[in-house]
Amino acid sequence: MGIMDSVSELMNGSAPKTTNNMLEGLSDLRKYDVGRSSYFKVEVFNVPFTGVAPSSGNDPKSLSYLCHSAELPGESTATVSQKIYGVNEKFSVMTGYNDIQLAFYTRGSGDEMVRKFFQSWLAFITGRDETVKQINLETTYNVKYKSEYAASIKITHYAISGDPLLEVTLFDAFPLSINQIPLSWSLQNQAQSLNVVFAYTEYQYDFKYVIGTKSYAKGPLGQLLETTKNLTGAAETIQGSIKSGNYSMLGSVAPSMGLSNFSVSRG
Repeated sequence: MGIMDSVSELMNGSAPKTTNNMLEGLSDLRKYDVGRSSYFKVEVFNVPFTGVAPSSGNDPKSLSYLCHSAELPGESTATVSQKIYGVNEKFSVMTGYNDIQLAFYTRGSGDEMVRKFFQSWLAFITGRDETVKQINLETTYNVKYKSEYAASIKITHYAISGDPLLEVTLFDAFPLSINQIPLSWSLQNQAQSLNVVFAYTEYQYDFKYVIGTKSYAKGPLGQLLETTKNLTGAAETIQGSIKSGNYSMLGSVAPSMGLSNFSVSRG
């Protein structure tokens, strides 16, 4: 039995049963791509107060442009354990949402609206807003009602084509904390980031349907998908040529597999 006969037998039944599944998996990955974490936009809207709005000449959309890191909300369920007979069994009693963190680059010139916006928002919530304006006034730290300071946040996740994959809206959102920002001579040419942790009452997912483009961005992930596409096509060609007995087709796929000066003979 020749080498190609052995390979033919392997492809026609003696090979592991995962061969076709693997090809289907590669083809599925090539067709639908994978979600990219770097394509997103964050919008803060329906802010019910005006005292902390960005100053004149600053578009509030700048917050969206400067948001360089975000999170899609997660969810968990609280449980209780009950033993009726046998082992302990868990039962869900309520749902819970995790706080999310958004990170914004601060401005290096002009009006530093990012930290001003969120710090003023927190001061408004805790009743420090008047004290911030006039240091000599004593504050009672009377916290506002939630309806006075809560807003909405929308996070849009995009496909590589630019079409939205999903939109997540957070309702009754407000900042819980902002991080301290270190200043140091050793942090040369490092972009300054303000991290804001938000709480919210409820959220809603809106999933979209996006048709794949089969065009991949540059970078390691794009190169991996492009290689996967080439290998999938090569594997399908190899399988078809062996089953049909037309082994001359194998030479055409050799370059895509990194093989050069490759020739195929029947023996």
